[in-house]
Amino acid sequence: MKIKKIPKYQITISYQLVLIISVIIISLPIFLIGGSEVFIKDMPGIEDYFFNEFQVNGVSIYKTASLSTEGVYSSIFGFSNNISGYILMCWCTGLLIALLFEPITSLAWFHPSELWGKKNLMWRSVVEFTVSIFLIVIYSISLSGGVFYRAFDEQIFKYFGKDFFNTDELQSQLQILRESINEVFNYNSFAISNAFAITFALISALTITAWWIYTYLDTKLEKRRNNKNDVLYQEKPAFEA
Repeated sequence: MKIKKIPKYQITISYQLVLIISVIIISLPIFLIGGSEVFIKDMPGIEDYFFNEFQVNGVSIYKTASLSTEGVYSSIFGFSNNISGYILMCWCTGLLIALLFEPITSLAWFHPSELWGKKNLMWRSVVEFTVSIFLIVIYSISLSGGVFYRAFDEQIFKYFGKDFFNTDELQSQLQILRESINEVFNYNSFAISNAFAITFALISALTITAWWIYTYLDTKLEKRRNNKNDVLYQEKPAFEA
């Protein structure tokens, strides 16, 4: 029984489609959930007296103090600036999107064989694989409830300082704020979205690995077909006018 060979372009198209779908899902937690920000004064159970006219550098923080899931990703990297880690995650997913969609936008100027040629896809795949593994690691770390809640504590202490909540009453208010954080930002939803991102980042990495294996075997087979001393040698048909 003769096995029908799947054309290279079909494999390449399938490979790119899987990556595009995976990258879109990978980026959702960062761009949708990762950017969630709520002012502390607007959180459930937080009354005006919570701030007790607390000031930073002589300015009341009542209208400016806010909490965000951006801080979860930043705390993983040890950044003191909550935005820094989030920007790095956005940059990584943005790079993946650019690598996958740039060839499509260039179709008006280049032939598909140039845009999705073996050499072009190879260097792109190395970058895509590296970024996918990086995102898997970061998303996996952020799944920890300890990391999630510690990141919000760091944001709170950034405004008030760790020594501010030094009485039973203030500790009680801090606990109310922590419960409000779980209600607003919902760790379970955050963890589920990250789990989906990890799954598709893993699919992306495995797809790239499978394409590497296919490319290696196909190249090896092509060399044998062009070797006159090999049993698989296939003479190319002469050009007919």
